[in-house]
Amino acid sequence: MLVDGDAIVIGGGGGCDVVLTDATVAPRHVLVIVQGDRVIVEDLKTGHTYLDGRKIAREELTLDDSIRIGDTVLELELADIVPVPRHEPWPETLSATELGLLAKLRADPSDEAARQIYADWLEAEGHHLRATFVRRAPDDDATPTTSELFGLVVTNTELAWRAVVGRGVIARCPIRTCPRYWHHLRPIAGDDRHRRCDACAHFVGYTDDGVSRHQS
Repeated sequence: MLVDGDAIVIGGGGGCDVVLTDATVAPRHVLVIVQGDRVIVEDLKTGHTYLDGRKIAREELTLDDSIRIGDTVLELELADIVPVPRHEPWPETLSATELGLLAKLRADPSDEAARQIYADWLEAEGHHLRATFVRRAPDDDATPTTSELFGLVVTNTELAWRAVVGRGVIARCPIRTCPRYWHHLRPIAGDDRHRRCDACAHFVGYTDDGVSRHQS
């Protein structure tokens, strides 16, 4: 059962929130997001997700809609109980395990192995929304106004945490050799909100809308 604030990945791979034993399903096939009374399904670039027989990339579901991924058909049903919406607070005092995982990403934000280990740990701790955000590939449309997932993350997580694990696109940079992504910039010791762009010798800030911008 999904509740407000959930974001889960369905596929055939072991790292998914829902794993399907269907050889025709991609390892990470679809993302399902719940925002209030809205349920959005997004194909994770497989090109083989169908809503009522129609191929889709991203669509809002209505009650009794059926989704086909591979040979598996999923249907949206209303639960008999109304669950409490989920919020995933970042505690002021983190566990030693999480501090160690975050330290690795602070030292090297582009370390994909450390990112996956942290995402798996978040999943095991029940932080599904955070895990999805950490795993998410950087997208050009990753802003609260154009991405349902990012809007949900902004509402339910803290800017300080997003700045450490984020992978937003750098905006307004005319330099052709710009690294382009926030997680490709050089970290600054003691300052999670800013990183150094060696291509233009400017600092880049991670802002409230999740977009990193060049600053003089």
